[in-house]
Amino acid sequence: MYPLTGGSVPGIHDAVVGLMRCLAAELGPQAIRVNTLNPGPVDNRMMRSIEVQASPGHGEEVHKMFASRVPLGRYVINEECAAMAVFLFSDGASGCNGNTYVVDGGYCAQ
Repeated sequence: MYPLTGGSVPGIHDAVVGLMRCLAAELGPQAIRVNTLNPGPVDNRMMRSIEVQASPGHGEEVHKMFASRVPLGRYVINEECAAMAVFLFSDGASGCNGNTYVVDGGYCAQ
């Protein structure tokens, strides 16, 4: 489910989602909405660093391997994550509370 496995990434993710759900339930009556935005592989400098660290000298091969596992065939871009955040802050998302929104090109759908 996660682009990189091992370590504490899944545990941290679950803790953040649990905190979000508690806050959404507690603050909802005051019309305060709490959600999480969970990006998958994002085409940015941080992901390039992860690729290089995963296999020094073979970052491009790691990039192709990760991207091939995304149903859209590519990483999402920063602007796609930002667009979801803008939506969640908008009045159009006034009914969205206590949810996890994933921007990952379909990675978690597999």
